Amino acid sequence: MKAHISFKILLRISALAVCIMQLFPITAMAQSSEAGASRAGMLEEVIVTAQKREENLADVPISISVLDGLTIEKDSIQNFEEIDERIPNFFVGRSPGADAIFIRGLGSGSGSPTLEQSVVMFVDEIYGGNARQFQTPWLDMARVEVLRGPQGSLVGKNTSAGAVRIISRRPTDEFEANVTAEYDFLRDGPTITGVLSGPVAEGFGLRGAVKYRNVGGYIYNSITDDDEPGNEEFAGRLIGTYEAGNLSIMGKFEMTTLEGTGNPYVMTSKIAGRFLDRTKENGSVLGPDFDDNETTNGVLQIDYQFGEHLFSSITGYSAYETNHGTDADFFEKDLAYSVFREDFDQTSQEFRFLSPTGQTFEYILGAYYHTADLAEQRDTGALFAPPASSARNFDQENETVSLYANLTWNFNPHWALQGGVRYTDESKDAHYIRFAGPNAFTMRTGIVAADITDSLSGNETDPSLTLKWRPNDDMMLYASYAEGHKAGGFQGAIPNATASAFEYKPETSKSYEIGLKGSSDRFSYQVALFDMKYDDVQVSAAINANPNTTVFAFFTGNAAEATSKGMEASGAFAATENLTFNASLAYLDAQFDRYPDGPCAIGQAPNNPARGSCNLTGVDLPFAPKWSGSLTASYEHPITDTIGFSGDLTANYRDDHRTDATNDANFVQSAYTKWDLRLALDLSENFEVAVIGRNLTDEYTFSFGGSGSLAANPVFGLAPDARMYPLDPVRSWTLQARWTY
Repeated sequence: MKAHISFKILLRISALAVCIMQLFPITAMAQSSEAGASRAGMLEEVIVTAQKREENLADVPISISVLDGLTIEKDSIQNFEEIDERIPNFFVGRSPGADAIFIRGLGSGSGSPTLEQSVVMFVDEIYGGNARQFQTPWLDMARVEVLRGPQGSLVGKNTSAGAVRIISRRPTDEFEANVTAEYDFLRDGPTITGVLSGPVAEGFGLRGAVKYRNVGGYIYNSITDDDEPGNEEFAGRLIGTYEAGNLSIMGKFEMTTLEGTGNPYVMTSKIAGRFLDRTKENGSVLGPDFDDNETTNGVLQIDYQFGEHLFSSITGYSAYETNHGTDADFFEKDLAYSVFREDFDQTSQEFRFLSPTGQTFEYILGAYYHTADLAEQRDTGALFAPPASSARNFDQENETVSLYANLTWNFNPHWALQGGVRYTDESKDAHYIRFAGPNAFTMRTGIVAADITDSLSGNETDPSLTLKWRPNDDMMLYASYAEGHKAGGFQGAIPNATASAFEYKPETSKSYEIGLKGSSDRFSYQVALFDMKYDDVQVSAAINANPNTTVFAFFTGNAAEATSKGMEASGAFAATENLTFNASLAYLDAQFDRYPDGPCAIGQAPNNPARGSCNLTGVDLPFAPKWSGSLTASYEHPITDTIGFSGDLTANYRDDHRTDATNDANFVQSAYTKWDLRLALDLSENFEVAVIGRNLTDEYTFSFGGSGSLAANPVFGLAPDARMYPLDPVRSWTLQARWTY
């Protein structure tokens, strides 16, 4: 604990130093919030497209973190779970359904695939609002931009809490090739990535990238005699570009297959003497634990230059199929098994028109159309009581049309006023049917327990207003107000869907933010203070109130009001030509202002016995540590004329935080600091060998909590205090070799 406290104090002192340095004039900022690479003792410029244009990060009045592609490759980052501790107020919760993304404590959870995320992903400008779409391939990325706060007026629909933008690398003007081979000693398997890029004809370029990964697990399952979770992944992408005069065309096609075996969920019970460790005991005669996913994505972007104006047409396609099976009691007694299937496809079309920059008035105009179909099946076989088995089908069609505009008035060299608005009209049609009885799981038939058809439609307007002030060329201050919303929806294929609660309302947000950005050649920083108000927060969570339950119940709906306020700061400092420091720090105060009918913890007496709900008003939001931060020291130095050394040491800190929708003290993750290390030798201009160590002190942590389910039932149970946790990866070492041409 003393180590955690001292590191927290160190982070706060770093933040204070950043604030003091803000009082002095420096020069226009150019920084990657968590990367901040240096060149000859100088920080490199960071270009982002958060506002539909290429801009210096220092000119964008949004709290943004940027992770560059080179850092992603060198640090062997494979998914969102491996970056959340590096980015202030960014959290990835690992639930049995899928990962859920939270920014500043706000996110939707992943209990129902119909619940679009409050933090939306855009991959090469294509919208991805479903939790499973976040399993996009981490392959050959140019950068990842994390935008905090409502972004609906300009970035896209449903971004009530924030947006994550992923930009793939484009074909190069000259031939380029690289291969990266890695071996993970903890998970006992390789990862191999290869890229070819370059011109193939006049004005025409191609870039191809492939990735293969086959790794085992880090948790031993004594029932199956396997290490879990294992993953075998293949991803391929082809991007082509064509340029002729004022015309530019980019086309992308990518496919990913992911086959997962087992899962990281460990059942614990102090009474039974089971703790959070690298062992588990679960399995089912009805099937193995597995998680398979196939994705297909495509983009066609056409840009045409009209004088100094730019017109763009962006056509997108995104689809996935998933098949997921799990031992639903999560312990060794063979009581229940569930299978989840999803089939999703989405097409979109966006047109936008950009004015030239550097004028008194600058503007962006756009129109967006989106249609998506989701077919979901969820089946549960209850071996302890076959009549309690169920099969559920849910089908939804979604259509969205939106118009947006953004105007910037540069009314003198130091001041600018920026306003934006997006109008969105959205409709959804859904059908749900649930079969119950002993044949429901095996034959998908039986008694029709529910048959619901519903439709909804509505429109929302998301405005934003930002004032920017540059007292000199070295510094930018801004103040902004923004509103965001996320459309309403339906409960989905949960086992306890009812006609009376089938539809839930839109989620709305209001955000106030002030920020400061600046840098010199050797130092850069950004600081943001924010206050966000949310109404009708959409949540999806398991209902755990009754320890004697044999029903897998979920709540998917609205959770009244919440507030999130706090601070984010990050900075980079090139101390010498060889040594660079990067630091980030976040403070977060996020709680439910009103939530009278929230889910109860196991054994907790309901405040509303008729509804079986508990009052969570005033309770901190889950996935919202008060303090979090990251500190990295990067050093590089030549050993000989042909051999160079580089090293990165990173400390990631998180304060105590809740990891479950209920107010269960068992699901509070205590504060921790994780240390990562990368040591590399450049053996030539084209070849590098590195060793990567993660979580060097072997901290045992979890990012999500779930009830003990049937394990806590006294009839079958392990113990009444049984709880389920996904164990985060423990200490690992990876050997990496990178060749470039």
